[in-house]
Amino acid sequence: MILNSPTISGSLTVTGNIIASGSITLSGSVASASYAATASFIALAQSASYVLTAQTASFVTNAQTASFVALAQSASNAVSAQTASFANAFTVASTLTAQTLVVQTITSSVDFVTGSTRFGSILDNTHIFSGSVTMNPGGLFVSSSGNVGIGVTPSAWSLGKAIEFGNIGNTVWGVNATQFNVLQNAYYNAGYYYASSNPASYYQQVSGVHTWYVAPSGTANAALTFTSSMTIINSGNVGIGTSSPSSRLYVRTTAGATKAYDDLSKTNIMCFDDTSMVEGVGGSITFGGYKTSTSAGGNFAAIDGIKENGTAGNEAGAFRIWTANSSGVFGERMRITSGGNVGIGTSSPSSLLHLSSSSNTAQTITSVGAGSYASIGFVNTTTGYGYDIGFGGSSTIAPNSFYIYGGSSASVKLAITSGGNVGIGTSSPAAKLEIAKAGTSFGVPSSAGVSISAGGGVGEYNQILFGYSAGDVSPAMMGYVTTDGAGSTKGALVFGTRDVTTASAPTERMRITSGGAVYINTTSALPGSGTIFHVYSNEACTTFANNSSGQQVLLLWNKATSGNNLFQEFATEATINGRGSIDFNRAATLVRYNTTSDANLKNIIGDSNLEKSIGILNSTKIKEFSWKEDETNKVQTGVIAQELYETYKGAVSVGSDESLLGTEDYKSWKVDKTAFTFHLIAGWQKHEQIIQELKTQNDALQSRIETLESK
Repeated sequence: MILNSPTISGSLTVTGNIIASGSITLSGSVASASYAATASFIALAQSASYVLTAQTASFVTNAQTASFVALAQSASNAVSAQTASFANAFTVASTLTAQTLVVQTITSSVDFVTGSTRFGSILDNTHIFSGSVTMNPGGLFVSSSGNVGIGVTPSAWSLGKAIEFGNIGNTVWGVNATQFNVLQNAYYNAGYYYASSNPASYYQQVSGVHTWYVAPSGTANAALTFTSSMTIINSGNVGIGTSSPSSRLYVRTTAGATKAYDDLSKTNIMCFDDTSMVEGVGGSITFGGYKTSTSAGGNFAAIDGIKENGTAGNEAGAFRIWTANSSGVFGERMRITSGGNVGIGTSSPSSLLHLSSSSNTAQTITSVGAGSYASIGFVNTTTGYGYDIGFGGSSTIAPNSFYIYGGSSASVKLAITSGGNVGIGTSSPAAKLEIAKAGTSFGVPSSAGVSISAGGGVGEYNQILFGYSAGDVSPAMMGYVTTDGAGSTKGALVFGTRDVTTASAPTERMRITSGGAVYINTTSALPGSGTIFHVYSNEACTTFANNSSGQQVLLLWNKATSGNNLFQEFATEATINGRGSIDFNRAATLVRYNTTSDANLKNIIGDSNLEKSIGILNSTKIKEFSWKEDETNKVQTGVIAQELYETYKGAVSVGSDESLLGTEDYKSWKVDKTAFTFHLIAGWQKHEQIIQELKTQNDALQSRIETLESK
């Protein structure tokens, strides 16, 4: 031990030697010597163990003030000016003051009863222990491998670092820079193992992909296998039963030959109404969207499955389809009963397909089988050709349909079925209008089912009009417009509607040019190299919806087999200003979600303030919460947008005031989680810088120790 003018107000017990270059003031006692009030000593030892020669006074047992000069040349137990060793306990009851205190090895323990201590750099206030650390009471355990237990001794983790809470297996686990995990009743030691004989669960975040896993009950410390139950990928798509959802919500199960209605565990989605058993109640799904702008939503349609009667235990059900009128009032439009009857316009269909209208006569379509038919015949006696017009019950002509029959080929030329379908060239039309015409020549009128042709001058239309016509103006149209009158001409297919109820001409809404380009809400191409699909709007341009869980909402397919495949680009401003893109990097075999980061487009100020990034990360409050709409109150971890806005506004999309909550005008607050990416990188760089600085200091200290030990 090296001391420079120390003051010890308690008792000091040393089994080795003390060498002091200054003065030592003792208010206690010195063992194994005679009493002296004031004495000066010079101790000399040349080649003996514990040799003390006093020139001016005898050794004292209790000294109030004493000055010592100790010199040792080669005594085996002498204390040098650089090293002090204590074989037994070293206890300081009050204060120990020293210019330099170097602790090489603590073979037993360090107990801090009161006060505080500080090892290493004063600025960093860093405590470094080579072994494990246990702090009691309170239950903080740090293993020699760096794992932490709070209220529990940490398990052996063979990968990354872990913090366990309260019980083994309740863990926050960091694997590497891209993977973060939370486990329940499980730990990892070259494989996953049960912590106790209970079910286990596991939340994993890897490079922005969130996955939830589950495992059934097992045996403590036995190996376990997790099964993926839900995944949220980088694009925001949610997969239940699949780790690669291709749509916003992808629910997957394996029903096999067992149908979902026979085994609910095979059902993809179950809509269940908890209302007490009563007729007319069951699960439902509602479809909606914006009705005026991006802030005003509405409910447009719905489907539900209801209990068809009030008899307990009777599972007869009906399926209904609802739509809203212009005022948002819903009405039932179609029903399929428990017996399989379909009613459109009626809630009590009496046949397999029952059509009902509020006009003078309701329509009912039933199958009555083959029978007689009545007709009117028109015949040209010169040619022998003629036509029959009538309603047929005979299966050889047009059963139960209004028809026109005859001609040179003696076949049905037109049929109107009892269902109202009109067939031209067919006696059994499957649609409201079906035209059957076999042709082998593309664009030739004789091979066409319908041909509309007139004019041919530039700007002239051949069109079909739709809707109620007032003042000789229809609200919608489709047709062909000539764009080049030279030769045989060429033109575009156009579609138009009007958005007012006055008698005004429709506005062109879509155009397919002679070159195959598609324009929506524009009659000319928008800026963009080589694009063939152009959509212009002051509101949301496109909405894609899909009722089938087995099909993607949108498929972007770049069929190039070499180089990178570009799927989508994003731009802003009046002229194109690229902001990002989605592409497939063939070399890395991954889809990239890119944002523009071009040095040519930036004013580079300098390196980022790493401390600022750490400040943002440290000020971010991580909360546990559950969604109010979640009846299970499942606890989740994340940030609160309103709180984050106070410290990091750039990561928050501001929503509505709380007073609008529950109204259709309410706009939720949102957080861009990718906004933390570069701050996390900056924080890592700063910590790496600190690590390197500490490593340099540690190497220097190690070198000094090795030098001292070699003496």
